[in-house]
Amino acid sequence: MLHATLALVAAAATAARTDPTEILSIHGLAHSGTTIVGKTLKEAHKACWVGRSFFHEAQWCQDVYPAWRPRDGPLNARTCLNHTAWARATSPKKKRDAINKLASTPRKAALVGRALLDRWRSHATRPSECATWVAKDPRIDTVAFLPRVLGANGVRTTTVLVMRHP
Repeated sequence: MLHATLALVAAAATAARTDPTEILSIHGLAHSGTTIVGKTLKEAHKACWVGRSFFHEAQWCQDVYPAWRPRDGPLNARTCLNHTAWARATSPKKKRDAINKLASTPRKAALVGRALLDRWRSHATRPSECATWVAKDPRIDTVAFLPRVLGANGVRTTTVLVMRHP
């Protein structure tokens, strides 16, 4: 009886921590249409959204890689404290180099990806019901980083770059 109960508890824990099979990663500059594209993809794929609302960015739902949020002193202070190389970087290349160091080996990539999935899961709408999640991270320095760390955990990433014609 005890073994059967433990097996049920283990099965429930596994089911509760179901990873998506795919994440649609939306990137683009401010006011480029990332929210509209993300919402459209969410509806088309019957996907879960990572964030409290369509305007909430997935980068704000984690502390695994650096994120910067306007008018959020505590988040920005943690970012500077935990990711000083990224915070001090003054060019897009230096930002990208700093973030890529977080996943410089396959083992690091797998650990970072696992932590990221665990953080995002608690912010995704109905995560156990969705095979696909939509994550809006409009930054460009994470375009190659996210597929690498998520892929190290068996999650396919489709990257969507949104650009608005001036």
